[in-house]
Amino acid sequence: MADLQLAAKKRALLLAKKKALLKKEGVNTPDPTGASGVRSTASIDSIGHGGGPHLGARVSNVRAQVVAKLAESSPSQSKPVVTPEVFDQIVPALKPAIEKKQAQYNEALISKPTPQKATNMVSVFGNLPELDWTIEADRRRLLINLEGMLLPWIQKIVEKGRSQRTSLAIDGLHLRLEYLPWTDCFVTNLSEEVLYTVMTSRFGLGELSMKPGDVIEDDLQEGLGFSERVITAEDLLWLAGLWTVQGRVLPADDPSRTRRLTRSPDCIRDIVIPEVHAVINLWQTRPMTAFQVISELNIPQRFVFGVMAAATTAQLFAY
Repeated sequence: MADLQLAAKKRALLLAKKKALLKKEGVNTPDPTGASGVRSTASIDSIGHGGGPHLGARVSNVRAQVVAKLAESSPSQSKPVVTPEVFDQIVPALKPAIEKKQAQYNEALISKPTPQKATNMVSVFGNLPELDWTIEADRRRLLINLEGMLLPWIQKIVEKGRSQRTSLAIDGLHLRLEYLPWTDCFVTNLSEEVLYTVMTSRFGLGELSMKPGDVIEDDLQEGLGFSERVITAEDLLWLAGLWTVQGRVLPADDPSRTRRLTRSPDCIRDIVIPEVHAVINLWQTRPMTAFQVISELNIPQRFVFGVMAAATTAQLFAY
């Protein structure tokens, strides 16, 4: 019995010394027996199954290295931070390439038409072939039917608004298109692209109508400012005629009738088609028929007929 007590004391003394040594090394080790007298697994992991007090620290160091390696090989790793010194070395080398790319981008911006000018491309003159006005079948193809189109309604509200001195709007578009007779202009929230679309569309019977406008003359006298687009009646009528006919002839018009263009509207400055400017410039010089303009300029008839319809709609011809 005495021998057992002595062995127990020696064992307790060894454990106390080992615990003191681990504490000195900075390793916190719980009581190996725990409160219940059962050896703690945490103590075994920390001590390392008899591997000495530094095994836990070595395991932690290996784990840190593994985590570091995984971070280096991970696809989702964060990008390295570029220091100012490295940046100063990179920029001069990349400057020629950056300047070349910027020049290409600027050139593309200049040459590429903007969304507004896209509606003024050659496609607005349609694709009809050269037709003979003296042949009945060709004449029917050249004359446009305006039934269900927006152009007649624009002409109506301008005519009635000017005579009655009251603002009028077109109902059925679900967007604003209002004529103000006091300034002879339209107020609209339609972009040029949308205007082009509605001008070339056909509406159902009774779908469009005329209604009183929202603006009164006193509003203008008080300095009403519009956040929406304002376009002169002359410009809108010109564009409406041009876009609607698509290179054809308005009903009741005759290309063989002699006329002279009195002036060109302001919106012409935004049109980049050279044939349009050639027709306008020539037709302002002297009275001519459409066929004479076609012959002298030697251009497709659809360009001349389109300008003729635009100028007729805007009432810019003198007969």
